[in-house]
Amino acid sequence: MQHSFHYISKKDPEVKKAYGDILNILKGAQDLVREEFTFRFDVVGSYKRNMITYDAKSNIG
Repeated sequence: MQHSFHYISKKDPEVKKAYGDILNILKGAQDLVREEFTFRFDVVGSYKRNMITYDAKSNIG
């Protein structure tokens, strides 16, 4: 299978929406477990470096 990878900026509206959704999920999880323990999360990898790739032919990347 051939891939068609492209770079996409973290400022792209689709990426901003996906990142916001993920943050909401993580914050919800924090609220659920707050009585038992706490945790923090940090952005790592391609998003942090603004080097996000995606495959335009599929949903891989």
